[in-house]
Amino acid sequence: LKKDATRVPALVERAHHIGKTALAETRALIANLRPVALEQHGLVDALRGEFAALTARNGAKIDFQADDAVALSPARENACYRIALEAVNNAVKHAHAGRVAVRLQTADDKIALTVQDDGVGFDADAEYVGHFGLKTMRERTRALGGNVTIESAHGKGTTVYAEIPIVKNETLP
Repeated sequence: LKKDATRVPALVERAHHIGKTALAETRALIANLRPVALEQHGLVDALRGEFAALTARNGAKIDFQADDAVALSPARENACYRIALEAVNNAVKHAHAGRVAVRLQTADDKIALTVQDDGVGFDADAEYVGHFGLKTMRERTRALGGNVTIESAHGKGTTVYAEIPIVKNETLP
C-alpha cells in the first residue's frame, strides 16, 4: 500500500479469487469423500444417474443392470461406486467406446462388478505414468479384501471385473 496504492484493488481481487478457488476445491474434495448422490439415493440409483449424465454428455450407450439393492457398508458401497465410474469413464474417454455394459451382481457373499466396452483396448499390464485410475481401482478392492481383473487387447475392447466380499454384520451407518 505504501509503495504503490494503485495495485491494491488488483491484489485484493487476486486474493479474493484465490480464496474462492480454494473453497471450491475444498468443497469438491469433501463431496468426493462420500458423494451426495450415493448418500441420498444408494448405490444402484446413484450409478444409474451418473451413467445417464455421461450418456447425455457424450452419447455413449451405457447398458446398466443391477441386482436388487444389497445392504453394504459405506466403504464397500463407495468402492463399488468409484470403481464403476472409473471403469466407465475410462471406456468412454480413453477407449472411445460407443457401448459399455455394466453389471452389478451379488452372489456367494460377494458383490461382482463387470464393465465391458467395445473400445480400442490397451495393454493392461503397462504402466501409465501420471494415470492413477487403474491403480486406484486395484487399491480400493484390495483394501476391502477383493480383487480386480482387467482383460484388454488393442482393437478388442476391455473388461474390468471387480469382486468385493460382503461382510456380514459389518457396521452400517
